[in-house]
Amino acid sequence: MNVEILPMTLNDIGALMEIKNHIGWNQLDADWKFLIEYYPQHCFTAFSEGRVVGSATGINYENKISWIGMVMVHEEFRGLGISKLLMSAVIDSMKDCKCIKLDATPAGQPVYEKIGFVPEWCITRMINTEFVCKTRTVDSRAEPVWEDDMADICRLDVEIFGVDRSCLLRRLLLEYPDLAFKMTDSYGKITGFCFGRNGHKYRQIGPVVAGNSLDAFEIFKAASACRGDNSLVLDVIDAHADFVDAMRHIGFSAQRPLLRMFKGPNDFTAQVAQYFVIPGGEYG
Repeated sequence: MNVEILPMTLNDIGALMEIKNHIGWNQLDADWKFLIEYYPQHCFTAFSEGRVVGSATGINYENKISWIGMVMVHEEFRGLGISKLLMSAVIDSMKDCKCIKLDATPAGQPVYEKIGFVPEWCITRMINTEFVCKTRTVDSRAEPVWEDDMADICRLDVEIFGVDRSCLLRRLLLEYPDLAFKMTDSYGKITGFCFGRNGHKYRQIGPVVAGNSLDAFEIFKAASACRGDNSLVLDVIDAHADFVDAMRHIGFSAQRPLLRMFKGPNDFTAQVAQYFVIPGGEYG
């Protein structure tokens, strides 16, 4: 069977969404468009006999850390080595980057280990399809994020995440401003923040950065209360057991574990003590 791996284009999105919906993933057209428009050199589509049969995407943060995501193959074409071809194309496109990362499912972990990826830390995807939306309390310390806040938020994110991903954070504020909240100290300095985005099945909250679990939970509550939809998902870093317990207490349950893995020198590590929720495996 002839398979071609070609640069992804906007024209591929419709077919990719059909595959994605069949798998049950949460992404929208806007997620594909962002990746293609900002990182076209790292996004690839697999074709067989002119038909779209798979994908893999990548994000390059300053040539320091690159991220692989959206690796999927149509079920009729699995077992033919297409995912390996897609992974090879993405990794080759990232050859100038110091470190490559991804979030692996338990089934994917041994596959990625064979090509040199090693574990970093664990994540749990938590969902709540019957979330009861409660109005923000008047004494909430979480406040909406404004464009004027973004320079300070992006500086804080570099400290916590390890590299500059301001293009992602600014996109989230532009498209979903009502899901963006911040925490400040008594001097008005921003100490934490939260963004979110719409999804096909769930509204996704993340990233969440905060000085402690109480602040992280406060920011999350503000974002979760701003709309009436009741299906939410979060990718929570397992190191924060108290935050995970707080999520369980309000009705969230674990959907699946994920393992953050990396290949190459891991010189730009996240400060997990202040990093609570990631924005999704395709974004870091």
